[in-house]
Amino acid sequence: QSINIENRVGEFIPLDLVFKDERGNAVGLGEYFKQGKPIVLTLNYSDCPGLCVAQLDMLVQTLGGLSGVAISDDFEILTVSIDPTESPEKAARSKAKYAGMLSGDGAQKGWHFLTGEQGDIAKLADAVGFRYSYDKANKRYNHAAATYFLSEDGRVCRYLLSLGEEPEQFKLAIAEAAEG
Repeated sequence: QSINIENRVGEFIPLDLVFKDERGNAVGLGEYFKQGKPIVLTLNYSDCPGLCVAQLDMLVQTLGGLSGVAISDDFEILTVSIDPTESPEKAARSKAKYAGMLSGDGAQKGWHFLTGEQGDIAKLADAVGFRYSYDKANKRYNHAAATYFLSEDGRVCRYLLSLGEEPEQFKLAIAEAAEG
């Protein structure tokens, strides 16, 4: 019952939240939105036993099939861990894995893996309508898969509820987010 995706299209995320990037540097969420590009957001965690891996693998496949738009040049990706115990080092390993599956250096420059404190993670998840819970018995997070498309000012423009998107659908969502 606590796992759900609520429609937050048109609402803004709090840009004052602070996370750590994959190098361990504290970074305000708003810094990523100052570049004038749409943001693709996923909420995952590195020790996920299945769904996160499938979602990120499919995202890589979608990104590999894009033409006419490119990570770093036209949009940025934020993958924020929902696990407050995840370290920046683990996030760096995840970034190396997924960005390394793509050609060129766009993913190295424009795909950011962030970790944070429970309070900031919860505020971001709440703002986009991502409902998840921690399963103490199995020591894992139960959650759905969603990909969010945010405008340069932090407005939720669209979200997709599948593990992977067709490149043209992904490109359309980027274009919509670029228009705000």
